[in-house]
Amino acid sequence: MLVQRKETEGSATYAEALLGCQPSTSTCAPENGHHKDCHSFCKRIRSLTPEILTAPTENCYDPVTGRRRAAERVPFDQETRDVMKNVREFFEELKRELGSSCNGTVFNHPVQMTALACGVSLGTAYRLKPSQPPQKSSDDEATPPPPPPPPRKLTKEEEARKALLEQNCEQMRILVMKKYGKEWSDIVRYFVLEELKQNENLTVLELHNKLVWAYADFPMPAPTLYAFLKGLGFTYRVEGSKSIVVKPIVAKDTTCTIPVTTLRMTAVHNSQ
Repeated sequence: MLVQRKETEGSATYAEALLGCQPSTSTCAPENGHHKDCHSFCKRIRSLTPEILTAPTENCYDPVTGRRRAAERVPFDQETRDVMKNVREFFEELKRELGSSCNGTVFNHPVQMTALACGVSLGTAYRLKPSQPPQKSSDDEATPPPPPPPPRKLTKEEEARKALLEQNCEQMRILVMKKYGKEWSDIVRYFVLEELKQNENLTVLELHNKLVWAYADFPMPAPTLYAFLKGLGFTYRVEGSKSIVVKPIVAKDTTCTIPVTTLRMTAVHNSQ
């Protein structure tokens, strides 16, 4: 009996094995607070009885309430909501502009970016639906667009600058015609009229390339050819950044009926 009791006392109980401690049998004070807490906890575990474990729990505990009073959420005014909507519209537009390049980045989530930028919750950011652009009705589509505004009236300084530019262009035309008119007037006029019969949208640059290819000794660069054609009576139609050569109203090709090959031979002979 004594041996069995000693074996029972020497072996750890299930609670002791679970908790990793043994109750102290010494009357001395525990060495530190950890052993004291462990000893008290083990005593409470051993004191549990079936009656305590099966005791009813209805209406035994008071409801737990926070010590601090919950702060009331201040509602956003209309101006603040408009600002947050604009922020979300910005991130939505940024996502559309980036396209697939924003995949895997924070810019692919406009709602989260809005919440971070405005310092609000995700729920608030979700409820901020961006405003949709107004839909065009059938009446709006049937309405013709408004006429373009009248051309702006030039100031005195702009008119003086324009007159000076025209004067310079006129002087340049005179100099170009004096330098190249005697040798190349009939050749270039006939060549341009023949090219315009095949292509009505002929630009100055295209015409210059054709002249350089047809006449190896053609001396004029493209800007000089522009002024030279002006002196021959041709005009231009501007389309974007291109100057399209326009045939003059009074045809001048009746004064020159020499074939291009003959003109080319004559030009080469004159250069020699």
